[in-house]
This record gives sequence, structure tokens and C-alpha cells, in this order.
Amino acid sequence: MMTINWILHQSKGLAYLAYMRHGRSLATIAPNVGRIKNAVADSTFPTPQQPPMKPVAKESIHAFDAEIMQAFSLLHIKGVEKPPVSLPSLLRQYDDNAGRAIRAKLLNESAPSLSRRPPLANGSFRSNGLTLVAHVVSDGQEDEIALASGFFIQPKGMRPMLVSCAHTLEQIRHSPLLDSAQSKSCTIIFSSDTDYFTAGEITASLPSSDIAIFSIPEEPITPYTLPVSMYPVPIDTSIMMPTFPHGKTTLLESTRLEWTKGKVWGYRDFSGRAAEPGSYDSLNHLLFMPPPVPGMSGAPLIEETSGAVIGIVTGSRMLSRVEGVRGWATPSETIFEVFDLL
Repeated sequence: MMTINWILHQSKGLAYLAYMRHGRSLATIAPNVGRIKNAVADSTFPTPQQPPMKPVAKESIHAFDAEIMQAFSLLHIKGVEKPPVSLPSLLRQYDDNAGRAIRAKLLNESAPSLSRRPPLANGSFRSNGLTLVAHVVSDGQEDEIALASGFFIQPKGMRPMLVSCAHTLEQIRHSPLLDSAQSKSCTIIFSSDTDYFTAGEITASLPSSDIAIFSIPEEPITPYTLPVSMYPVPIDTSIMMPTFPHGKTTLLESTRLEWTKGKVWGYRDFSGRAAEPGSYDSLNHLLFMPPPVPGMSGAPLIEETSGAVIGIVTGSRMLSRVEGVRGWATPSETIFEVFDLL
């Protein structure tokens, strides 16, 4: 009989949930930065009061797990002559390209045309410009998967790039499977219900802002790119955010997507102090409501009126017993830091 153990890990006062199955660890990330440990969380950290999570049916886990591992196997078979970029290589690029400037321009689309606005219709998770990002490592006996979300952007004169969160890479960096000489690994990007490919390289990263930017292969694929705004929106601005159908709480239970309405709750600087848009405050973190569901780290927050991306989901955090849990995101203006100014 399959046993599923939910383990609470904590790092830097934040938390994430993972389950262990047959020696396999798959993280469904809700909050920011986490590093995987096969142990109970250090009790010296205060435990954030997260909403209770429902048990995941083993049938759902098996089907979803199998889909990813089948893609992983097929990509390594196809890539015999040119194997996929391994996770150790991606991690070196993540470190080496931290803060690196990309010699291209990213258009500020704070008021995109109707043709550029994403179709915010309920449907497949891997539609509407969203992607599923799976960091996978396997030694043939055990597998480990770290899941996140992401979206494509279109730098001027370059191939589209993928924006996602960085903490899932930080998490799988410490997998013991990466130390095995028999292990194979890669990052798989599921861009639609049927299309998937491996990440080319990490072109740039902003670890302190929890952002990684991936290149995609030169194959004839045309991903749906989203417009990005470099301007912070006012507090109480209405936003649209991805979630799952009622009663479903993680990517393991549903790959169907629904868009739900939320609002910008506030901003924080790097020290965690309240910040205000339109001032000289440093807007390092965007707070929003309702909090994201597990698996949505790396997904875009979209301003309801304009249709532009205004934030990248990084998780959730307990602010206080009175204020409760709030969604945590990186303002989209941060993406422009690695591109040439227009």
C-alpha cells in the first residue's frame, strides 16, 4: 500500500510542502525559497499557519508523475547525440549568470493592444501563455521532481524566453540523486497539452528576487508570449491569477486551470517594511490576495484592466496572526533589470 507523507520544510522563515513516495520527492511549491531536506523542519523557525491541504489521491499522483517521467525518458532517448542540458549545468549557469545583463530590449507593454492581451479563459493549465516547469533527476531507481510554473516573454530581436521562479532550482540543488554517476537530469518545459521540450540554458538570474530566465531551443516552436509592464500598479488594483477548479488544491490533482480575481494588497522593501508605489521606496515584493495554490510559483499576476503581467508569483507568507497569510510576488519591473533600457 502506498504511503504518502507530507513534510513541512522551512527556510528563512518561509515554508513549502513536499511528499515522499517510494524514495521519490516531488515538491509542490507554494511559498518562496526552499531547500530540500529529508528531515522534519527545524523547530527554531516559527511555523506559518498555512491553510489545511487535502490528501492527494494516489491515482492522481501516479498519472501526473508518470506523464512527466515519460516525457523525461523520451527526451533522453531523442537526445542521444545531443543530450538535454543537465541540472548541474543549469545550476552552474544560474550561479554564473546571476545579475547578468541580456543584450536585448524588452518592450514595456503596460497598455498592450487587444491582440497582445492573454485570453483569460478557463481551460488547460498549459494554455493562456502559462507553462509547467519540471526539474527532474533520476538514477534509474529513484526519481525526484520539483515543479513550478512559468510564462514566456518576447525580447526584441531574440527568441522568446521563459520566466520562472528560482527557488525550485535551489530546492533540487541539494538532491542526493545529483551526486550519483548514473543519474540523468534536465528541466522540462511543458508549453501546451502536447508540446514539451528541455530548457536550453539559464540566460540570466536574479536570486534575491527569486527569478530565473531560461532560453528555449531553436526548434520551430512558437510559444505564446505575454506582455509585461515595468510600472508598479496601485494598491487595491484588481488582478487575475491562475488557480485550480473548486476542491482541487495542487498540480497533482488537476491540470485544469481557472482564473480567479484578486487584488494587490501592498508592497514591501527588501527589509520587509511597507513600501508605497509612486514614492522613492524600493518595491521589492508585491503582496496580493488571495494566496496562491501550490504549484503556482513562477506564474504571472495579470492586471485585470490592461492584461499586462505586473508580478511573478513566488509563494505566500504569514504576515501576522491578525493579517493572516498573503500571496508573495516579485513586481514585474524587476524583469527589466536584466535587459537593455529602451
